[in-house]
Amino acid sequence: MIRLNRIIGTAALTLLNVWSVAWAIDGSVRHDAVSSTGAAYSEIAASYNDAAMAAAFGYDDTDAETQLAWEKDLPGGSTFIAIESADLSAESSDEIRIEYDTVHTRTLNTVYLEFNFRFDRYELDMNYMDNNTILRQLDRILDSIGIENITKLEILSQSSPEGVYEHNIWLSERRSETMGRFMNENYPELSGIMSTSPDGESWQMLRDYVSKDTRMEKVSVNKVIDVIDSDVNIGTKKWRMENALGSDANVGNIYKYLYRTYYPRIRFSGLTIDLYKDTVELVERQVVVKTEPVVEPDHTEEVPVIPVQPTHRRFPKLALKTNLAYDVFFTPDLGYAPILNVEYEYYFTENGHWSTVGEYEFPWWSDESKHQYLQMLNWQQEMRYYLKSGRWHTGHYLSLYGGYNLYDICFDSNLGNGYQGEGVHGGLGYGYVLPLNRKHTWKLEFFVKAGYYESHYDKYDAGVPFHGKYYYRWYQNPNDLVPRNWRFRWFGPTGAGITLSYDIIYRRKLNDTKAVDVLNK
Repeated sequence: MIRLNRIIGTAALTLLNVWSVAWAIDGSVRHDAVSSTGAAYSEIAASYNDAAMAAAFGYDDTDAETQLAWEKDLPGGSTFIAIESADLSAESSDEIRIEYDTVHTRTLNTVYLEFNFRFDRYELDMNYMDNNTILRQLDRILDSIGIENITKLEILSQSSPEGVYEHNIWLSERRSETMGRFMNENYPELSGIMSTSPDGESWQMLRDYVSKDTRMEKVSVNKVIDVIDSDVNIGTKKWRMENALGSDANVGNIYKYLYRTYYPRIRFSGLTIDLYKDTVELVERQVVVKTEPVVEPDHTEEVPVIPVQPTHRRFPKLALKTNLAYDVFFTPDLGYAPILNVEYEYYFTENGHWSTVGEYEFPWWSDESKHQYLQMLNWQQEMRYYLKSGRWHTGHYLSLYGGYNLYDICFDSNLGNGYQGEGVHGGLGYGYVLPLNRKHTWKLEFFVKAGYYESHYDKYDAGVPFHGKYYYRWYQNPNDLVPRNWRFRWFGPTGAGITLSYDIIYRRKLNDTKAVDVLNK
């Protein structure tokens, strides 16, 4: 029985050593192993055959009684923390129990994405090649990881090497500016860790593609690489690419094949994203349970459990707005008479295109002594579609609107001729929304509208002399008067303005901590 117990104890100790060595090898990550029992650190450290293995864990045998946990700072700032729970000091045992430790792992990962540009263009076209797919992939990564876990974002922009060298340098600079502007507009939270730079002509990228080509013959591949690597001036290199490569039995004219196959791929901006990835897993461990004697530890040390804190991100839900063009309205007799107005915009989804806008104008100015009236109540509802997807709803948009108004307008100081009525209107609109600050909370909007307006109204005047009353302009039997007997119809421009808006209500969304699922797709 004693021999059998020693064999079982030795096997358990060996398993524990293998488990500890595996942890020591994986030193680039952080582990928090949460234990459910006590610890006997001196027994474990003494079991290492390699003394350097114990030193790697920072073992100090002067405090073996109380050192239940140890940690080691590793290169790059990561920390390895382990808490042991097996106690193998007993002479005999007759049971091995399975226990589980919760292991939190954080690793530093790099994700690389590419947006492509059309020939000789520096505008970012989301309908070109895979740009729209890449944008959705970028959104999934940021949504799942959380922007706070992004440590660095580098954007490198290049142009394909055909044509004039100086023009290609200029083109890569413009593409770099485009990417910087695009990222700042759509992901302003990343501006502090983002860097953009132009990198001229993409010879190295072309070389990488050619070296992996499987269609051309090997001799043709080597011929292209020799030209790319040749130490000659840039003009000579380009001439050789276009005129000296010859033909290949599989692809025909080599330069035309390269231009058709690889050149569209090397007109690009590449995004290199460094980010943290957190994972949580259960690790199975065998623990030897002693039957005799049971040695209770002298004290129990509380081991803090480092939780994975949930992270959130926010995006606008509701904005308040005012039309600045209406706010500065002026008439010669009334003077400063702003068309008081307030608007709201409700954003339906986080990264979607759609929103709805409600607009209410309510100027109510009058000066009876001068027959001056500017009184109006106007309500309008609008549906908007933003051409560019993004959580901040900026850039170009199209709209469909409809509304209803009441009015009393008179600017005739002599006779008091005015108009009183109601109208309905509807049509289409176009606008552009420009962010004013880094967080995109303040925005400036420019818009124009066109459509159809129809009003039923009555003309009125003050009469001469004026007795303080106004009369509908009706020259027939008063009993036959039907209010709103005049009609006005209009098809054409119906509105324009400059609107200032501020986001007042936000949605909050919990970031998904399962980063590994996104990165491995």
